[in-house]
Amino acid sequence: MMVKTTLKEVYIGILVIILICATWFFVMQLYKDSLYEEQLKLHESIFNNSVNALELVINKTITNIYGLRGFVYSQIDEGITDDEFYKFAEESQKQGTAIKNFSLAPNNIQEFVYPLVGNETTIGHNLNIDSRENVRNDVQKAEESGQVVLSGPYVLRQGGLGLVVRNPIYYEGDYWGIVNVVIDIDYIIEESKISTKSNQVIYSIKNDNNKLIYGEEEDFVDASMYQDIELFNNKLHVAGKIKDPKNSIYSTNWSFFIIISLSLALALALLVLNSLYRNILLSEKVNKLIYNDSLTGLPNRRALEKDLNQKIKKNMIFGLAYIDLDNFKHINDTLGHSNGDYVLKIVSERFMDYMGKTIDIYRWGGDEFIVTMSNITDHDALLEVARNMKSSIEESITILSEEYIISFCAGISLYPDDGKTVDDLIKNADLTMYHSKDSGKNRIEKFSSEVGKQIHREFEINHELDKALDNDVLEIYYQPQVNLENDKIIGVEALVRWRDEQGNFVPPNLFIPIAEKSGLIARLDKYVINQAISQVALWNSKGINLRMSVNISASQFNENVLEFVKEKLEKHGVDFSQLEIEITESATIKNIDQAQHLINAYRQLGIGVALDDFGTGHSSLSYLSKLSITTIKIDQSFISKIVGNSLETKIVKTIIMLARELNLDVVAEGVEEIEQKDILKSMGCDLYQGYFYSKAIPAIAIEQLYRQ
Repeated sequence: MMVKTTLKEVYIGILVIILICATWFFVMQLYKDSLYEEQLKLHESIFNNSVNALELVINKTITNIYGLRGFVYSQIDEGITDDEFYKFAEESQKQGTAIKNFSLAPNNIQEFVYPLVGNETTIGHNLNIDSRENVRNDVQKAEESGQVVLSGPYVLRQGGLGLVVRNPIYYEGDYWGIVNVVIDIDYIIEESKISTKSNQVIYSIKNDNNKLIYGEEEDFVDASMYQDIELFNNKLHVAGKIKDPKNSIYSTNWSFFIIISLSLALALALLVLNSLYRNILLSEKVNKLIYNDSLTGLPNRRALEKDLNQKIKKNMIFGLAYIDLDNFKHINDTLGHSNGDYVLKIVSERFMDYMGKTIDIYRWGGDEFIVTMSNITDHDALLEVARNMKSSIEESITILSEEYIISFCAGISLYPDDGKTVDDLIKNADLTMYHSKDSGKNRIEKFSSEVGKQIHREFEINHELDKALDNDVLEIYYQPQVNLENDKIIGVEALVRWRDEQGNFVPPNLFIPIAEKSGLIARLDKYVINQAISQVALWNSKGINLRMSVNISASQFNENVLEFVKEKLEKHGVDFSQLEIEITESATIKNIDQAQHLINAYRQLGIGVALDDFGTGHSSLSYLSKLSITTIKIDQSFISKIVGNSLETKIVKTIIMLARELNLDVVAEGVEEIEQKDILKSMGCDLYQGYFYSKAIPAIAIEQLYRQ
């Protein structure tokens, strides 16, 4: 018997269907909105990575521009030549760069242009009277402010858009001229690949003057993502606009929704599971993209900063180790970047063995890693963990059938003792790490206030020394080199002296190592060489004929300094035989063939070459047969102990006998007592210098001693 459906049952059925449909549509809408938000996050991540890629290309261009400025500074004293300019320009362009063309304009007159083809008419052009008002204004602004002036964009004659950089050069306080560089915007866009990063993100770029450099004006106005990139004293404003994010989501998922709707109950269950599943996958994907290093798989810098800020908010006590691999650059340069990446992966895998509840490891960048350790309350415990990690990392790695031992230096700091903020904590560990590298590789050091003060003091000294060179306030003192037979001065050694602003002498053994670490030693060596040679010329004019010895640091024992010495001797009209350069064994040990070539070049010019601090190295005797030196200087550590039949007496006597066989002059350093002088004389030593005769003194005092 058929049972009729009552109106009430129909209404209830309709109501249930409506409720089910409403629930389904409500759940579907939540799901779609969730996908939409996650898609936005993914696009923001893609946008940030694209901007980072663009910033890398721009920074590379800025580095090349500063390299051009550095080239000018390195050539000002000698005078820039066409050969050197085009050699530098061609080498620079081989590396790949956004620089379209560039020119050097001493006194604002363009003398050097690259490439020359097509730009011949610009040679000799005076920028001060350029027919274009904007060019004249930019040049004047750069000269008066002493800062880089950026203008554009302009449509280039060669096609495309370009930015023009005016980089003023001041040398020793005086305006030298200007470096003009045209940056190819199309190259930057193409190299950074921002136009191909994602077909869902539209990019546009403006400069500080609100001029559009790339993209469309309306896209910039409608953009939802913005970032700035520093470009000298200007900014590039990058905007990102998402193109139809909802349509992208719906087009790929709509068919899936229709299928689910065929079975409402099953669809609701599958929908919940699918939503959870996709949420997890997308969250993991976004998190991995944002917070993990793509090469090693380790958490990256963003993850570190996020985690440390959370620890600080919770008032947790923790330690931090800033790690830098030793000699990694050598592996990269000699074995290639692919093998360098392989080393980083192996090292990261070994680090991962230590990751756990209390230890986290991050890749900070390059060959630098940061380890954080929770529940660490003192430096010694932190130091012990770091040393255990170090022993594991130092296991050999096989590359191209060769075994390599990877070591590292590390600086450690403790929160909150060594820093209240993330930046301070990392900075102090970083400075301590570099301090450990300076003290010798393969070391771990803990931060202390003393280390911080020492590093800060070194920065201050380097800065003040730089100013002293700019202001020409350094002094050259001269220590006599005396003939042991007749006590006559036959030469002097030039030694640099520096008084601080209070008039106190800064010890050379303090500021010279700092200058070597910072690279300031190049200017310092040339300063001493120039002053010493000009002093010889002055003495010659007064009838005082002395040989001048000048120290050259190991890092400056190169062709550039050789040419500088030659130029200064010719400029001052000094006989080449009146100069003797002093080098240490460290200047020759790295590349014996190169050292031999340079020494021969000095000798062919008639310049003497002395091996300083002889006897302190491991292989000095073996070098004597390979290097055409003229003089041996016996280190004062031996001279101070030549008493009776001591070991030092025998060593000094052996060195003098060996020098006689090789027809070399011998200078004993650090002679302070009459007994030392007498013993050296009896051994047949040629010359001596030291406090027994005179300490290093000003040039006028040398003249008085010479005439006596």
